[in-house]
Amino acid sequence: MTVRVDRFCFCKRDLMSICTATSVEEQKKCRYYQKSSSSDRCMYLVFDNYCDCLEAQMNCEEQDAPEYL
Repeated sequence: MTVRVDRFCFCKRDLMSICTATSVEEQKKCRYYQKSSSSDRCMYLVFDNYCDCLEAQMNCEEQDAPEYL
């Protein structure tokens, strides 16, 4: 039996955590996605590259995260 996971964490831990989602549609599949009030993208995506979601970063750190959860 396989378990299907529909929600991913695209936050990859690094010196600065990087969001690995490649498109807005992929961002929407992130379990930490929250829509920005000024555009159709994740509010946690900073400078189109960095993951600024503290909960996602903490989750990565706790699990010594692989690239995708």
